[in-house]
Amino acid sequence: MGHEPTRLSSKVDEFRELWSRTPNPNFGQFIVLHSPLNKEELCDLIQFDMRCRWLQGDRVKTELYAEQIPENLNTDEVLLEVAHYEHLLGSEHNKGQNDNAFLARFPRIREKLQTRIEADRNVPRTATSFSNIPSEDTWDAVSNGEEELIDGLFGRYEIQAPLGRGGMGRVFLAHDTTLHRLVALKIPSNLVLKDSIAVKRFFREGQASAQLRHPNIASVYDAGVINGVHFLSMEYIEGVTLAEHAKRAGPIAPTQAIDWTISMAKAIGYAHQNGIIHRDIKPANIILQKPNNNPVLTDFGLAQFQTIHSEGNTSSDHFCGTPAYASPEQIASNCELTNASDYYSLGVVFFQLLTGQLPFAGSTVSIFRQAMTEPAPRPSEFNKSLNKDLDLISDRLLAKLPEERYASIDHLVMDLECVRDGKALKKMQPIGSPKKQRQDQPKGVRIHRRFGLGFLIAIVLLLLTIAVAKLFSVKQDDVLATGTRWSGEFSFDDKIFYPVLLTVTGRDGQQVKGVYRTEDKFEWNISGLLEKDQILFRFVETAHKGGPELLIKHGSLECELRNDTIHVRFADSSDGSSTRFVLTRIPKVNN
Repeated sequence: MGHEPTRLSSKVDEFRELWSRTPNPNFGQFIVLHSPLNKEELCDLIQFDMRCRWLQGDRVKTELYAEQIPENLNTDEVLLEVAHYEHLLGSEHNKGQNDNAFLARFPRIREKLQTRIEADRNVPRTATSFSNIPSEDTWDAVSNGEEELIDGLFGRYEIQAPLGRGGMGRVFLAHDTTLHRLVALKIPSNLVLKDSIAVKRFFREGQASAQLRHPNIASVYDAGVINGVHFLSMEYIEGVTLAEHAKRAGPIAPTQAIDWTISMAKAIGYAHQNGIIHRDIKPANIILQKPNNNPVLTDFGLAQFQTIHSEGNTSSDHFCGTPAYASPEQIASNCELTNASDYYSLGVVFFQLLTGQLPFAGSTVSIFRQAMTEPAPRPSEFNKSLNKDLDLISDRLLAKLPEERYASIDHLVMDLECVRDGKALKKMQPIGSPKKQRQDQPKGVRIHRRFGLGFLIAIVLLLLTIAVAKLFSVKQDDVLATGTRWSGEFSFDDKIFYPVLLTVTGRDGQQVKGVYRTEDKFEWNISGLLEKDQILFRFVETAHKGGPELLIKHGSLECELRNDTIHVRFADSSDGSSTRFVLTRIPKVNN
């Protein structure tokens, strides 16, 4: 329920458990009994409690918490975090919220709070909606007593010991009695597999990992259901997670941080070559394998197939990943993710290895705001002894825009190897930055030549535009005329193909309406606006055909017209999945 704290805290977890057992627990009493608290824990506790009460209709205010918190933590910084969070909740529940009246309640922090509120207008809705945001998934082998008992013989697997548990479920060390090898058996929690969509996501980890064979990627052996319990059988990696190692070992030597990052980068690059984006790279998903501490990447449960887009992150109110390691475009969730998103997450891990700190810390709301609007700090700000070239690498990895990060993993590995080997790093120019003006000709000559060339190009473009516009207007009126029909097939896994029929039911200028039908039983009304040869159809209502088993509530069809075919990207915002297919025009039969 509600906001999940970014930093795993036993106090926050205990308070969440208290909320699940006791409606409206006494917040003030809880913080007194669990003192001392740091400001991050306090803010997470307040935000969780506030959201729970708002969801129950109790619109508690910041001032109520200010009266209950310890004096040493009753600072402007804490007040700002809590007031900002209340404003976000108010925006969710009351679209007509009066900002001036709200700001007047907090004269001490009015200016900073107003800056936060203004910045929120440029941050996507996902960054202020917390119902689906997972926390850092750390395993600690503690049971909640409400899960299926997994012991003894589980199908062909003999359970030997619990390895841990976390937000996704439990992991056991088991012996495969058929193939005679040790495996890590992953059992998802009942909460995780609460519906068919969640089951599909869970098994997608197996589908993704099963394709990969790399020394720095944990393999998946098997996936299935035994006695109604879903499981994944994975390669058993003996060792500790990078998150656990960092807690125990403290600061990590720069050369070691570079070596581990190179190994992880090569694994990520291999996955990308096979069309898979991980989307949840973090220390808890990296195991240091004994005896040499070889880093092994695990958990492809959020993996996105680039070619199929089975797990496209297109919903405006759905977030997949871990906030502290998510790229700005992953937070925005309004565009397809690319390899560059994994580069950003690896950059956060790299920064953490070098400094022992996250580039952006605090509550989930604060992390999202910083990741979207503030430049990342440089590692040398936390560790003065670091080579300045590491700052340049970190800057490139943590760039806000995907196109300003590394063009490929190979380029990243080359730079890391240069620093490790004590070689000079070539000066990096941000991708897409303005090129330097040439100095080999007088400025006047350059201006006149540019003007002449620009004028010629403008004339050619004008003639082409006129010609294309004539052809295009004919194509638009012809291929998308009322009554035209288009058919094809789509698939999410290249195994089962479903028929698709798109019928244009109305045309008013650039506005196009139609009916989208799949599997010969599901049907939706759709509407879109034609721009050039592109059209984005939106599902304008819940299906009037299909019955209660229908999962898709909202979706979109991004179409590109190509002669007698329409290339389509279908996106289902109910579960974040998407796929691509081609529709072919059905010839009109004359009576």
